[in-house]
Amino acid sequence: MNRVIWVLIAVTMLATSCKTTEGTTNRSRLTEKVVLKKMASNAVDFEWFSAKIKTNFQSDDESFTATLQVKIEKDKQIWISGQKFGFEGVRMLIRPDSIQIINRLEKTYQVTDFTYLQEEFNLPANFNSIQEMLIGNPLTMSKNAVYRLENDSVKVILNGVDDAFLFSFVLNSTNFQLEKMELKDKKENRQVIIQQGDYQATDKNGMFSFSRQVAVQSDDTAASVTMTFSKVEFDKAATMSFSVPKSYERL
Repeated sequence: MNRVIWVLIAVTMLATSCKTTEGTTNRSRLTEKVVLKKMASNAVDFEWFSAKIKTNFQSDDESFTATLQVKIEKDKQIWISGQKFGFEGVRMLIRPDSIQIINRLEKTYQVTDFTYLQEEFNLPANFNSIQEMLIGNPLTMSKNAVYRLENDSVKVILNGVDDAFLFSFVLNSTNFQLEKMELKDKKENRQVIIQQGDYQATDKNGMFSFSRQVAVQSDDTAASVTMTFSKVEFDKAATMSFSVPKSYERL
């Protein structure tokens, strides 16, 4: 069950240098700079977030469904509970400087940080990118990225490149909501594809994507997670209990 959570974290580790960027080339009526500003204006702003997420995990060697309960206090902590058949198997508390994991199936407890993830996966990682991916906000690239609009009569397609990645954003041509994002590592044979849909209006926080599909591909990994959101709430303070039983072994 915790495979679902680790796949989501691995995805965000491929796009963690999120900074304000500007386009570099103009074209008639629509420019890269305009598209980037529209993407930024569509970003969901919040102080608190909570949701139930039904997930379907698929990989080369296993397949299962699980439910995640997610709570976020913006820029401070992310609480995730992974459940299957109504029973909690994994609980995580992610903060900017730490990641704590309770595995109820194995009765273990682990404390790690993003340095561990960077060494384990040989990729950068940070709290902000995990937060933005769960909210559904576009992950923008580093400030030295170069953008180019692709000529497409149906969608708005913004391609680009920076020091580490080739990337592409596919947007709805009417409202500029993100429909698909692709990231390809320039040095390693690995890529991430994120698709978002079923946008619905929230009370005060703009449009939110209730349907996501995340796929990770590399030389030795092919995995995907389909996510369906429900019971989405914004700006309601939530309790994030995280108590480790004394009998659990610390890894």
